[in-house]
Amino acid sequence: MSGQEKREEGAVAEPEVAARTALKQGDIVLVEYTLVEKESGKVVETTSEAVAKEAGVYSEESKYGPRLVVIGSGELPSGLEEALANLREGEEVEVTLPPEKAFGKRDPSKVRVIPARELSSRGVVPRVGMVVEVRGERGVVLSVGSGRVIVDFNHPLAGREVVCRAKLVKVLREPLEKVKGLLERRIAVEDIGVTIEGDTATLTLPYRLLYSSESLAALEEFARDVEMYVKEVRRVVLTSTLFERAAAEQKGTGGLEAAGGGQTA
Repeated sequence: MSGQEKREEGAVAEPEVAARTALKQGDIVLVEYTLVEKESGKVVETTSEAVAKEAGVYSEESKYGPRLVVIGSGELPSGLEEALANLREGEEVEVTLPPEKAFGKRDPSKVRVIPARELSSRGVVPRVGMVVEVRGERGVVLSVGSGRVIVDFNHPLAGREVVCRAKLVKVLREPLEKVKGLLERRIAVEDIGVTIEGDTATLTLPYRLLYSSESLAALEEFARDVEMYVKEVRRVVLTSTLFERAAAEQKGTGGLEAAGGGQTA
């Protein structure tokens, strides 16, 4: 055996390295990240349960773990999307974002005076520091008095530098994993089956979900997501079983019918 053959025989295969492919608008990815306000060092958002607990911002109502994000949808700061763009799956990055690449500069025009009755008519008693929603916008109450409420509709981190630590966990490429991922971020999927045949995605779900207005609204949002971001799917179909006789019961019934058929008058 030649020296070259021996070297080839004894060579250890190198681990596969995920391809470095630039992300583009509409790509669906799983990302882990933590956002920290640079000036104060305060964790303002994280997908890590351990980081949240350590920083004292843990919430039982929050769902932790890799987050599904559609690139270009505005779910992440633009600077963070740019930092993720050329990562391989599994790679991490840390960047400091200026305000214009994070949550924007403060806009004085977004600090507005709202008649107090606009909130009180909905049963809202405004207090300084309260987060309120007015005409589809969320803002923080700065002051209350003389029948007027001053609300700041700027993002809480507007005008501030933000440190981002992020990991590109996975790029979803197959239609089925895209559909499942988009569904999971809208509704609990434990009892929902998902299949794709051709250009049709079929969801098999418990009938009780069709009675829930909340579930129906979530499914409508999911369908819009699929329409926008999963071009391979042209149709989403919902199926549900109202009644299904147990196999053992069917077999027993069949036996009785056969026995009855053999009787004579």
